[in-house]
Amino acid sequence: MVIRIFYILGLFIFINTYTISQTPLSVAENFNIKTPAGETINLYNILNGGQHVVIDFFNITCGPCQVFAPHIQTSSEHFGNNEADVFFMGISYSGDNNLIIQWDSTYGITYPTISGSDGGGVNVHIDYGILSVPTIVLIAPNKNIIGQLFLPDYTPSTNVIDSMLMDHGLFPVFTGEYENYLPHNSNVSVYPNPIRERATLKLDVTQDSHLKIELINMLGRKVYQKAETALQEGMYSMELSFENITKGIYILNIKDNKKVIYNQKVIIE
Repeated sequence: MVIRIFYILGLFIFINTYTISQTPLSVAENFNIKTPAGETINLYNILNGGQHVVIDFFNITCGPCQVFAPHIQTSSEHFGNNEADVFFMGISYSGDNNLIIQWDSTYGITYPTISGSDGGGVNVHIDYGILSVPTIVLIAPNKNIIGQLFLPDYTPSTNVIDSMLMDHGLFPVFTGEYENYLPHNSNVSVYPNPIRERATLKLDVTQDSHLKIELINMLGRKVYQKAETALQEGMYSMELSFENITKGIYILNIKDNKKVIYNQKVIIE
């Protein structure tokens, strides 16, 4: 009990600092939390349903948390408002339900947000070892923690959050003005699809590039990676061998200087 009290005091001291901090967990711990409306959320129930989970660990008095809350909301909209492959939630270290309702109204938040006192948020912060906010955590359906964003190393802007999700094979769900958001470069083509052991990659390089190719399975695990290749301006064609890859559905990511330029769902037969 005494150790837990000292831990809480330490967490209170550091919670609004910008030190490099992230959860030390590699596997997500289960929790039950309550929204201001009284809805109970069980983490493992969501994961067992096949969705990835994004948790925004925040504090209602944290300036950067206030700045980036709309960015996280926009990402949640990009990925289907919790109705597709990704479930977003926000967990505050402090505040009661009334303050969380005010937070949602102020920043336009529609995904579930949990108060520190009434909803059980403070306990989740402690269990996950969160010492600095905002911290964004991505959890795969197999319960592994596969991504984290935290200040000052990573700014949790919409583009950064979206890129983290796409790097793990998750697709935005866009209509209308967002339909061209998904990085699908017309200068890049991969065929055939479905793929039987081998595929051909053709691309038009318009400037010096460093190309990296990755294949991500539906659990967000990287199952194939081609060593980074330096390319100069010009047309290229190269063969990709997937003969040792298990049959199934995957996401093919092609990056240029760490930026995703091509993101395509492929079938390995």
